[in-house]
Amino acid sequence: MPDSSYGVLYKPSSSPVIQPLTINDLKKHGISYVRLQWVDFANSVKCRVLSMSYFEKLLQGPRPGIGIVTCLAVSSRSSHLTESIYVADLSTLRLCPYAPGHASVMGHFQYKTPLQKGLNDSTSFSHPFCTRTLLQRIVRETKTEFGIDYLVGFETEFMLLRSTEPLVASDIHRSSGSEALLTGTPAATVMQEIADSLQSSGIDLVLYHAERGPGQYEVVTGPLAPLEAVDALVHTHETIRNTASKRGLFASFAPRLFQKSAGNGLHAHISLHSSKEEGKQHPDNLSQHETSFLAGILDHLPGLITLTLPTPPSYGRMKDGIRTNSTFVCWGIETREAPVRVKDFASPSSRRFEFRALDCTANPYIALAGVLIAGYAGIKSARTLTIKDIGYIGASELDEDARQALGIHRRLPLSWEEAREVFSQDQVLQSFLDKEFVTEYMKANELIGNIFKQNENSPDAMSRLAELY
Repeated sequence: MPDSSYGVLYKPSSSPVIQPLTINDLKKHGISYVRLQWVDFANSVKCRVLSMSYFEKLLQGPRPGIGIVTCLAVSSRSSHLTESIYVADLSTLRLCPYAPGHASVMGHFQYKTPLQKGLNDSTSFSHPFCTRTLLQRIVRETKTEFGIDYLVGFETEFMLLRSTEPLVASDIHRSSGSEALLTGTPAATVMQEIADSLQSSGIDLVLYHAERGPGQYEVVTGPLAPLEAVDALVHTHETIRNTASKRGLFASFAPRLFQKSAGNGLHAHISLHSSKEEGKQHPDNLSQHETSFLAGILDHLPGLITLTLPTPPSYGRMKDGIRTNSTFVCWGIETREAPVRVKDFASPSSRRFEFRALDCTANPYIALAGVLIAGYAGIKSARTLTIKDIGYIGASELDEDARQALGIHRRLPLSWEEAREVFSQDQVLQSFLDKEFVTEYMKANELIGNIFKQNENSPDAMSRLAELY
């Protein structure tokens, strides 16, 4: 049998090992300021800019962090009276070439004093609202129980705009058209500067190209372990926005700004790696873990999208027939008209799941944690896959009998309100996420959702959407 493998082989052991930057490294690069960054529940990147001298003093303590009002972590008003400690994770230090003299670092939200947890009277500083800790937890549990490691890479779509009020794209071009990157044009200059900045800050850039929407481009970054991948994604988005701003443009990741184009998505590519299944992968079949992982995601997809498509504008992009997604619970190998696509199916060495029901209004730590929780639930219960590959056609183009024959029996929520209701009934997602987290998330989600429900499709609403995302 001929070898059907193709593409680049990625394994957890082959992921780039980058030595964390040290204080001496920062000084050698002339860093004067450190941006202590976090991402709130509404996917707004927030930061405190610390002087280098103060940051160095912080590192001398056992928990190098600063006090932050908890409502700034969750983007709701209910936690405005409490304060948490945001502790820097020094492994995430990166240079910010888009802002000379600046570096950035992510962290973990912690309680100021440890709380008793569990039946053994153990104590912990861990805060239930820390999204990086949440993602770490599901990754750790999957590894502990099943010996599975994940690799995750991202495709980010965005639009370069000359103006947000009114909305004016930087240019009009064809998908992958070289006219979108003509030497000397503002868009071409911005895109190369983005690429240069990402690589010089240690991001594994795969490629960039023009997408088919007005002023629309895509940046693809290589796979990493889940937490590192999302940290890199946050840095990628900050690089894109700041670089565009420096050149007089505005970068927007909003789901759909122009009704005649498909809009912007965030596609997560997830591969499973297990020593227990090493060598058992076959070009014609998914492994047992892969099968159950996919089945778990499809089982919980209707509720899951409250975490991955969390705002009313998300549903302007989640339409049948525009090559972005599907409103049906289905999967496919070749079609883009599916919420989940299995990429490079016939190549076990590069096979991965492309989760497409995701956009940049979602907090990426929460969204990826939700996807992995659903997959974990499928693996834990050894779920079998009852839905067949949809083939080359979208589910909306099939009649009801054809969908039933493929096992496609359910449709996704078609509105933000309906998705919230379905999520509230998904006990598997709710139980892993923790009641306190879910309560606060739903409050924050309601707050941001109600903002966008006001004059939803008016020019002012579209301008506000472009500026916020």
